[in-house]
Amino acid sequence: MSAIFIVFAIGGLNLVLGVAAWSWFHRDLHPLVTEMSVDIKETQAESSEEAKSRRQSPKPEMVVEAKSALTDDEVAIPEQWLKVLNDAQFSNSFVEAAIEVLKLEVGRYREQLVDLDTELRRITDQPESPEFEQIVANIKQVNQVWLEMQHEATEHLTARSGKLGALADIASMLESTLVDQTAQIETTLNNLDHSLEDREPSARSRLVLNEVERLIDLAHILRDQMHESMVVILEREQRIAASGEAGQDPQTDLPNRTGIELIFRQWWDDDPDRIRLASTALIDIDNSSHLNQQFGARIADSMIIALSHVLQDSVRKERGFDRIARFSGQQFLIFLGDTGPRNAMAGIERLRQTVEAATFEVEDHRIQFTVSCAVAEVQSRDTSWTVCDRLRAAIQHAKKADGNRTVLDEGNGPQALPPPDYSVEERIVRVAT
Repeated sequence: MSAIFIVFAIGGLNLVLGVAAWSWFHRDLHPLVTEMSVDIKETQAESSEEAKSRRQSPKPEMVVEAKSALTDDEVAIPEQWLKVLNDAQFSNSFVEAAIEVLKLEVGRYREQLVDLDTELRRITDQPESPEFEQIVANIKQVNQVWLEMQHEATEHLTARSGKLGALADIASMLESTLVDQTAQIETTLNNLDHSLEDREPSARSRLVLNEVERLIDLAHILRDQMHESMVVILEREQRIAASGEAGQDPQTDLPNRTGIELIFRQWWDDDPDRIRLASTALIDIDNSSHLNQQFGARIADSMIIALSHVLQDSVRKERGFDRIARFSGQQFLIFLGDTGPRNAMAGIERLRQTVEAATFEVEDHRIQFTVSCAVAEVQSRDTSWTVCDRLRAAIQHAKKADGNRTVLDEGNGPQALPPPDYSVEERIVRVAT
């Protein structure tokens, strides 16, 4: 029986924003990858000439320097973006460059917000102090710079509308996302400009903390959308296998959303007839927004890193095909090769109970939480996208039932089975900061 491992994550997204991000995926991005969800039987029925032609078609080569990929002056990558991309791995097109730049810049922007959140929590009892006022001013300044960058990216996308070929749909979605984020950030800045004046001193700190948390959530949404968009591009251009470090999450050193595609590809390459059992699991912390509100994004980040180390230490390294990846800011995914769904669910349920019995010590805090878990069987006709669809739907099913439960999808929709009591022992997990 394959070993089963805890997979869970803490992130800044609250449930409402998480649903919003998932709605964006289903409304806009998911149709883009439908064309990639190739039916296996149809593939096997191709004529030998078509199959031979596809095999002989050269795959696009990875380009290390963005400038060397330019072929059309009308869609040339802006010079300032080339400077940002100096240390990036590759960029084969204007749209890809836009995504890479936004991934890098939203990471820097988020880090600035987390620093400001940490500083603000130090003086929440001093809402009338000059230091508090300076932090609020810094929040506004950071967001004004970020808004200018978003506006610049939107202008570049608008100017190249109709000239981006096969990636025009992704560019259009990206432009729409930036416009929406701009509106929400401007609303937050307006709240900081006007709402503070009408609040009692005791309520000002909470208002500012709430607005900063909201901004961090928006940064998470944009970051995750950029990862999804990059996967679509790499799949379309058959460059997943050459993605290199782009498939790694820098915070946890685990595979990221791109790396998940590599995991599925490796498994199916080893099992071309798709006859071996395989299952996947997704675990998501319940009420993550409460944890961020109470302890801040910096502590949440430290806990994610610590838990990723626990997960990596638990994976079978000498036998089997068990892989852990960071699915999004608040979620981790595991792939369990040669493991049926019922066995996978039993192990994941044991680990759900283990998490429930654990106490996480970080700085002077003792933190307890529960997780919602989803298990989905990998079927012969699946793609990575359809598997992830079912995992997400199963997680939502668990959340709607108040969370803290494991839900199974064997191909007929999510269902919560009566869990056994494993009588797990309480444990302490110490988190470095």
